[in-house]
Amino acid sequence: MWKGKYGFFDYKYNIQGYEGQDYMAPIQYIMTAIGVIGIVLLLIFLRKMKKENSKKLLGIMGIVFTCLYFIKTIWESYWDIKTGRGFNIWILPFDTCSLFMPGLIIAGFSKKDSKLELFASTFLATIGLVGGVANFIFLRGLQYYPMFSFGALYSYFWHVAMVFVALFIPINQFHEFEFIDIVNGMVFVLIACVYVIPFNYITGTDFMLLNEAGGAPILEDVASSINKIGLTPIVNLMMIATYFAFSAIFVTIYHFSIRPRKQA
Repeated sequence: MWKGKYGFFDYKYNIQGYEGQDYMAPIQYIMTAIGVIGIVLLLIFLRKMKKENSKKLLGIMGIVFTCLYFIKTIWESYWDIKTGRGFNIWILPFDTCSLFMPGLIIAGFSKKDSKLELFASTFLATIGLVGGVANFIFLRGLQYYPMFSFGALYSYFWHVAMVFVALFIPINQFHEFEFIDIVNGMVFVLIACVYVIPFNYITGTDFMLLNEAGGAPILEDVASSINKIGLTPIVNLMMIATYFAFSAIFVTIYHFSIRPRKQA
């Protein structure tokens, strides 16, 4: 664990001497193990929660993480303005992991068994799991912040929650998965793409990390090479295709491995 001097709310430009020493280091492995154990215990404890209570749980989580998102955005913007470095004026909840936030709110507060609930819950359990696992295991926040700082812990708990919610939905049988849910799980991503892709081209921003090719899971290196020769539309299609593939894999697993509860 990096032991340099820093305050809990110090920003990355203020932390002298930190160059990602906690990233993929023993402290990260320990925190990953704690997160996995916590997720498993919660899933066991909550696996038979009634759907009405499950919706309340997801809704409350949505409110909590929305508040955390705004706190993080204000905190980050304050430091970016103060330091004059890297101010991201276009901070909006359109990154793939940020869709977790409206997904929770819609799943929690929409009408029971409605189309909105369907689209939100299938996204959370499929594409949400991709983002959660990838950033839970490869906690990129540790490339910029030591483990026990606001920046790193915010990212840690956000992605632990994404993994928990993604597994909670099928295990709790909040939604029983059919093959059509391969498409349903993509609805949130496709809606975001309608805004994000043109917005990136017009403003030069990088929502969904498309310009840096981070938005094409597994194929980042290939996508990055394609981006460098100016074929960004192909990268956009690669992102959609890889998410669709993951959605298909997870829906198939859920469909065949989770048995519907017997009706009394």
